[in-house]
Amino acid sequence: MLRRLIMSASLCLLAFAVMPGGAPAVEIDEELRALFAAKSSGEKIPVLMIFDQPNQVDASVLTALKSAGHVQRREVVLAALMRNADRSLANAAKILDDPRKQSEVGNVRYLYLANAIAFDASWDLVTTLGGLSDEATLFLDKTYDLTAATERGAQNAGPDKGTAAVDTVWGVKYVNADRVWNELGYTGAGIVVGHIDTGVWLSHPDLAGRLWNNPGEIAGNGIDDDGNGFIDDVNGWDFGVDDNNPNDDSPGGGHGTHTAGTVAGDGTNGTLTGSAPEAEIMALKVWQADGSGGSLGMIWAAQQYAVENGARIITMSLGIPGPLPASFMRAERFNDNNIRDAGVTFFNSAGNDHFSQTPPDELGLGARVPAPWNALAVPHSSTGGVISVGGTGYKNDTLYSSSSRGPAKWDDIDPWNDWPYNPGPGLIKPDIGAPGVGVNSTTIGGGYSGDTWNGTSMSCPLVAGVAALMLEKNPSLSPAGIDSLMELNAVDLGVAGKDVSFGSGRLDAFAVLNAVPADLHPDLAWVSVLPDPSGDNVLDSGMVSEIAFELKNASPVVNATGVTASLAVVANAYVTVADGAGSYVDLNVGDGPAANLANPFSLNISAAAPDGFEFTMLVTVSASGGYQQTFDIPWYVGLPDWRTHDQGGMYLTVTDQGIIGYMSQDQVAGQGMGFEGGGTGLYVGSFWAGTDVNYICNRDFGGAGSETYEWIVSDANPNGRVRDLGDTGSDETFRAVFSDAGHASPKPLVVEQTSMAFGLPENNQFVILEYRVTNEGPVALPTLYNGVFCDFDIGDSAANLGGTDATRNLSYMYATGGTYMGIAVLGAANSAQNLSLINNPSYVYPTSGIEDGNKIKHLRGLLGTPVANTPDDWSALSSSVMNLDANGGSGIVAYALVIGGSLLEIQNAVDAANAAYNPFAPVSPETPIKLVRLQQNSPNPFNPLTEIKYTVPRDGHVDLAVYDLSGRRIRTLVSETVPEGERAVTWNGRNDAGQLVPSGMYFYKYMTAGETTSRKMTLLK
Repeated sequence: MLRRLIMSASLCLLAFAVMPGGAPAVEIDEELRALFAAKSSGEKIPVLMIFDQPNQVDASVLTALKSAGHVQRREVVLAALMRNADRSLANAAKILDDPRKQSEVGNVRYLYLANAIAFDASWDLVTTLGGLSDEATLFLDKTYDLTAATERGAQNAGPDKGTAAVDTVWGVKYVNADRVWNELGYTGAGIVVGHIDTGVWLSHPDLAGRLWNNPGEIAGNGIDDDGNGFIDDVNGWDFGVDDNNPNDDSPGGGHGTHTAGTVAGDGTNGTLTGSAPEAEIMALKVWQADGSGGSLGMIWAAQQYAVENGARIITMSLGIPGPLPASFMRAERFNDNNIRDAGVTFFNSAGNDHFSQTPPDELGLGARVPAPWNALAVPHSSTGGVISVGGTGYKNDTLYSSSSRGPAKWDDIDPWNDWPYNPGPGLIKPDIGAPGVGVNSTTIGGGYSGDTWNGTSMSCPLVAGVAALMLEKNPSLSPAGIDSLMELNAVDLGVAGKDVSFGSGRLDAFAVLNAVPADLHPDLAWVSVLPDPSGDNVLDSGMVSEIAFELKNASPVVNATGVTASLAVVANAYVTVADGAGSYVDLNVGDGPAANLANPFSLNISAAAPDGFEFTMLVTVSASGGYQQTFDIPWYVGLPDWRTHDQGGMYLTVTDQGIIGYMSQDQVAGQGMGFEGGGTGLYVGSFWAGTDVNYICNRDFGGAGSETYEWIVSDANPNGRVRDLGDTGSDETFRAVFSDAGHASPKPLVVEQTSMAFGLPENNQFVILEYRVTNEGPVALPTLYNGVFCDFDIGDSAANLGGTDATRNLSYMYATGGTYMGIAVLGAANSAQNLSLINNPSYVYPTSGIEDGNKIKHLRGLLGTPVANTPDDWSALSSSVMNLDANGGSGIVAYALVIGGSLLEIQNAVDAANAAYNPFAPVSPETPIKLVRLQQNSPNPFNPLTEIKYTVPRDGHVDLAVYDLSGRRIRTLVSETVPEGERAVTWNGRNDAGQLVPSGMYFYKYMTAGETTSRKMTLLK
């Protein structure tokens, strides 16, 4: 319930009360409103709809992909992003794709990398979208002169500019790219560079042979042969007029032809201009036919096309400088991070606005985004997806005077809020420099510019071409690997180290290529944190505690030797580093994770540090060969009050005080509940327990003076705050302990809450909440009613509907055409005490909380609304009953919180939750979640064999199978009756047809006696 009334005792004031806040709604930017007001009725205008919520790939998926090849990485990342966008963009898509709206809308592009939509629309359609409950803003997708500050000399249109023998331009030789071709033999062959600009003069002799040819498309047949949504896109696409001809033929063009030549001009016509003369150019035009420029929607569409169609590199010498809306900044960084996660390296010119703008707005929009790699441990090590390129002088290493400079800032952009500037040093940008004055390259008509063009536009493609040389030598290089090698081997200019003028220095292609390993470099990732490893695994206040970090080498080829690490912490009041140096054993290919337990770090925790205090550690890991990576790792003193399950399908915050979703209704601490990557649909929830009107325990609404928070975290030993049990019994298991000590008349009760989430596709739309309730009082409680209450707010909270399903013990709510959320009591059909929808205006609004008398009636089933047919603000409750003996008698009940896009989806999620949960062997300190034992396969990662050990609790049928990321069964390992005892089976990396499966992450699932357990494993080749 996003809107609450704080009311006086007089209900007659209800009609005059004003609800603070309001449901999320689409905003229409004032500039767009004003432009429509000046247009005739029905006229369509370019619109850019930017959604507030992020679209990003779950961190566990990215971790599993660390050892994957670039093709698999791209496919998995894009598939995940598209699935997320199907949900977040769904409401708008229903309107935009409605056949009845065809006359009001056109040229729709779903930009899932940025979580945005670009389209042309009438005012009527815009107002229809403005009525949606999504958190989004509708902007004018305005046209910018993206190359305005580039300085051009006269263009010599004709072949007479060339010479009889191939002559290499000075800039290419200045960065030693020619030495790479001649001495090392790398020319960029086979590497596709997505080139986003004013187009490419396709018939230029030096470029015609360097154009990317779409292998899945048949030219000129008018058919989308490869099914990518673009017809006859043989060499690329023109996003300005939306056709398959990206020729650089708009009035005032030529910029794109010049930059394309700097990437891959091969000298066919006499002058070699490209740093990678055998790379392939994917021509992507983002320019209006009248030459008026391009829009942000066009740029994002072109970038998405490049990633989807196999570009390894994107070069873009375009930019939007100056102050920009936070929505633009947020969407740009998510867009660029997604490009990075898909394995594509993105280069953007810094801009030429030093004399027209000031930091932090001097750099272009994309050029402000953090780079994929960062060597600095302070003040932040958070990374992004853009390598920004500044300009150096004419045949010297001075600074190009107009080159845009940093720093940039992100401290006011959610969800990062990093790199603060003024106060604060900000983010050092650009990242690297290259010649940007007097640059000679290809021009419209087939000739060359001579040494006449100036701008970082000329610098950027030169660097992108060198990245193509690097990828030819080592196709496995990640964006972070390319960035780090370039920056670490640059010619340092200006002040020592990286600075806001030159970045890390001027590019030296020969030095970089010599530093590129011929094979894969080590690829280290942190797996887990091991606080106080020889003690209670908690960083206690008033102690100097050891801490270690478990690392793994995800490289399938190169061993990590000489591994060391250093530890720093972001400055705070309570935690400092006592010992910041650590070392590791060699992390060889195929080895499992290893920790620095023999040489751990140590932290000094102040005695005044409050339990649950959060701080950030910066762990910089180094290995032989110049490898270095810094990880931001958040941690806390003691244990936290809340954690969020995030296994890929949904997320849910659980706490140590019985409240669900957040720590309080102000929604400051916690993340709520929703689809992964989407907005929350839970206002607040709670575990309820009670016997009668005099004893009801809960922790949800603050109330209007009458409500107290009765569930209190246990402070006994062990600590009752939320503990991460790892993958004990599920893929993500948390435990917390709380009691009714906050109640006016405690019984007393102690509640051990264990929450379980799973990663398999068929199991990732529910979280199980198991409650073991112990009666420590002298009086038996033969009828303790209990339940889970959730105030779901799905879209517009005043327009929700709901229902119940007695067969599945399920109560649920939904928004028309939108998300479904529900609560199910796990166990036998029809065993719930009550399933009900609770009308908030009737039961919550009068006192800003539900009165205890009504709570017990709802728990017992004396009050209930099984169906909510009238749109309104509702909550949901599913309840059960248990019998507790005195003096330590206990009982167990389990609930599942489920989410889906339809009633059928949440019903399936309840069925899956029942199958995954084993009520006969519940969690306790002595008893793991499941009696079934499924061990982690060994070795893992593996190639080609791995062993899986499992325990059969009693004679019966066993099903053990391997599944891919989509949930498709690919190999059945066991499907037969198996005797009780310890067993093992080997998988050889082949499917049921005997074919070898690709490298990547797989799930293996074990089912017996109605119980299910799954784990993840990684196959490397």
